[in-house]
Amino acid sequence: MKLSIIGCGNMGAAIIGGIIKSGTTAPGDIAVFDIDGAKADRLAKEFGVSRKDSVRGAVEGGDIVIIAVKPQDVETFLAKHKDILNRAGKTVISIAAGLKTGLFRKYLDKALIVRVMPNTPMLAGEGAAGIYFAEGFEPAKKPDVIRIFESCGIAEEVSKEELLDSVTGLSGSGPAYVYMFISALTDAGVQEGLPRAAAKKLAAQTVLGAAKLARDEIDKGTHLEELKDRVMSPGGTTAAGVHALEKGSFRAVVMDAVRAATARSREKGA
Repeated sequence: MKLSIIGCGNMGAAIIGGIIKSGTTAPGDIAVFDIDGAKADRLAKEFGVSRKDSVRGAVEGGDIVIIAVKPQDVETFLAKHKDILNRAGKTVISIAAGLKTGLFRKYLDKALIVRVMPNTPMLAGEGAAGIYFAEGFEPAKKPDVIRIFESCGIAEEVSKEELLDSVTGLSGSGPAYVYMFISALTDAGVQEGLPRAAAKKLAAQTVLGAAKLARDEIDKGTHLEELKDRVMSPGGTTAAGVHALEKGSFRAVVMDAVRAATARSREKGA
């Protein structure tokens, strides 16, 4: 596939890196543009992609265009470049948070529209992205879009656009909750006598290892409660810790956090 990426910030760079490392697309088939030419230059040097001097130069040869500019700049971008984006058969992907496909359809009545909610762990190749294909999207072209984001982690299609708000509340905002959890584990380790440097590494690795094991076991059909039970022996240390978490309404607080972030996402997109 011929891919165009407009915007070479962190997310744009993460997508390019994932695509190339996974072999999804060859560097020569990727064209990039950024108003900050230095950013585009860095990606061209690092990955061997084609750095263009204009949006037109980057977009014209692309089958798929990823718009990775700041959300507040998207509508101005669409109005200015609709003549080269609005082509039959061209796929336009937005990763801008909170901007609904209706805004894109306002300017692009011929192009195929996709909205994606990625998250920052894409930068480590372990992202989680929710994908919504707007009405009229050609089913045969969906696998190419999904492969792009699977190259940086996992990708899940949602059937309704409003479910991207739920994706935002869960996996979009979720990394912040995890970092808070790692920080709390670290502080607890320090409180119990561990050096902070050691506690920090142990906490981060504990979350990383548990997440990897959970992902592998979920694919096998294992329930998360079973994984918990494997660690929690009768009358043991983990049972005491789990009791403390339940006493503090740990699950309910996490659920409330996801609901609050989801509600805020709905408000911003209204």
